[in-house]
Order: sequence, then structure tokens, then C-alpha cells
Amino acid sequence: MNEFNEKIRVFDKEKITELQEYDLKKGRLIPDKITTTIPEVPAISVAEKVQALLDEGKSAEQIGDKFYEIISVNDKGRTVRAIRETPAVEAHEEVEEIAIYIPYTEEELIENAKAEYKNKIEAMIRDRYSLNDELAILRQRDSKPEEFEEYNAYVEKCKASAKAECSYTTE
Repeated sequence: MNEFNEKIRVFDKEKITELQEYDLKKGRLIPDKITTTIPEVPAISVAEKVQALLDEGKSAEQIGDKFYEIISVNDKGRTVRAIRETPAVEAHEEVEEIAIYIPYTEEELIENAKAEYKNKIEAMIRDRYSLNDELAILRQRDSKPEEFEEYNAYVEKCKASAKAECSYTTE
């Protein structure tokens, strides 16, 4: 989808809206970064978590030196989940590599279309004539007019075909 890592997020030029779709024929991607401030998160002890469960009317049980939340009880036994301390997280900044989509200007779109048109014509000509063949035909234009006319008719056909396929239609 883009020339960057496929998992990289793409944003508008203000870096406000994440774009899910964008047309690389109508704009380009440039690398950028977003910095996000992650707030401090205090540690939560096992005792605090057990108390919170009890306050919510849920059950917790100590087995040995560990505490477990009782998820469910049925004929086959109990389902429990270990209660672990949540470590503290210091406030910090995270930097994410992103791409910014910059739409082409009208002038850039015209230049790109001109280049696409010319490249398509050249590719079609190269399908039949190498550069050396083409130069030889052009050098011998006066001495081999039939060969030149065949070449020239093919070039005109290539131009018409490129004109039909490309958004830019004049040279």
C-alpha cells in the first residue's frame, strides 16, 4: 500500500486524522514522527487489588503466599486467576514513526501525468524497437523511407494508445 513499512500509520498533513485510504497517484508519503506523552501510572499492590475485588463483591482467596481471584465455581471445581502486582510506570514520551500524506499540487499532477504519458510511449516503442534500432531508423530516414514510415506509424499508434490510457493527453 505504501513504500514504508506496511504497519506504519499514515496521517493527514496536520497529523490529526489517520488515513485508511489514500491515492499515491494524487499525493506522496513523507516520513515523520508523532510523540505521545505517557502519564505516570502508580504501582498497584496485590493487597490493593484484593481489596478492590472484595469491594466489588467478588471473591479472592489466598493459597500459600499467593492470592487468586475466584472467577467461577461449578461441579467440576473452581476457575481462578492469579492476582499480581501492577508495576509503576514512570511518565515518559513515546515516539512513533509515521508517514504524512501530502496531496500533489495541480502543477505536480500535470507534471506527473506528462511523465506518465511520455514513459508509457517510450515503453511501448521499446517493446518493438531498441534505442539503437530507433536511432538507425532515424539516421536512415531519407535512404529507407518505407522503414521510417512503418516506424513513424507505430510511434503514432503508441501515442494514441498512451493518450487513451493516461490522464495527460497532450505533449
